[in-house]
Amino acid sequence: MQLIHRNVSEKHLKEIFGHFGEVKDVSIQYLPHSSISSGTAYIVMGSEEDVEKAVKGMNKGQIDGTHSASPSR
Repeated sequence: MQLIHRNVSEKHLKEIFGHFGEVKDVSIQYLPHSSISSGTAYIVMGSEEDVEKAVKGMNKGQIDGTHSASPSR
């Protein structure tokens, strides 16, 4: 997931992606030597079917009012 707003938390992403199935892990990437999000997060879903649902559901979606880049596999 790219272009996420810097105020989005891992908990928030788990909640959003949980609508599409089991979320096994969420990891937000931060700028070196800071606590500022780089705008990228990695989300691991529970199954291939959950991944497909998330990709379809989040395509051109918004998180906290910011259009996020389409999830990739």
